[in-house]
Amino acid sequence: MMSNWQSFWSSQPKLFDAVMQKNAAFFAQKLLDNQYIQSGQRILDFGCGWGSLANELKGKVTFYLGLDISPSCINACKEKLAGVNHFHFDVIESTDQRAGLEKVFHNREQFDLVIILSVIQYFSDVTKVEDLLTEMKNLIPEKGKIILADVIQSEKNLFKDVLSNLKDSIQKKYFFSFLLFMIKARFSRYNQIRVSNHLLSVREEEIASICQKLDLQYEVMPICTLQQSRVSYCITK
Repeated sequence: MMSNWQSFWSSQPKLFDAVMQKNAAFFAQKLLDNQYIQSGQRILDFGCGWGSLANELKGKVTFYLGLDISPSCINACKEKLAGVNHFHFDVIESTDQRAGLEKVFHNREQFDLVIILSVIQYFSDVTKVEDLLTEMKNLIPEKGKIILADVIQSEKNLFKDVLSNLKDSIQKKYFFSFLLFMIKARFSRYNQIRVSNHLLSVREEEIASICQKLDLQYEVMPICTLQQSRVSYCITK
């Protein structure tokens, strides 16, 4: 249930901090290098966590809105990026995606780029992914993009993801931080919830089916996260 994940992120929002900082830096650089992010854009970061990606985008975009289900994460974002012009953060007040985005629709805001990074694995089923993309479609103009990133295709590949993160931690000299994270995660409620609920896997065929139903186009992006068994998609109208 999403409520279990919501409870976890609200109580232990910084467990993944060291790893997500590195992943966000890698991800942001890949998006910039491949010109998915350009100066002057308005960005919506759905599931912004505690601001790792927002921190990487300072000075690179015109407007940024970060949304998350965790009040603790949003408070951390506001502290971390206090005083950064045109960067805003808000709590999604419901785990129902439509209700959570009411405030965005009410303001009739549109965004050049919507980023959904490492989020949908915590959804209960693929229909929730379709619901989310249905809402996000209304938030982008004709030339806008939705980046659906770090999508798990199979839980069998999770060990491969750990190895790719481990390799990066050795190369960039944060091995002990990564090891500490792995130990904490192993004995945390995160692992307990993951074992009982599983992380959602979404195959490319399912993404293709959703996009066809919603009259959207998609392309598989070059590897842009440290979890190299996972897939990222660029979705357009």
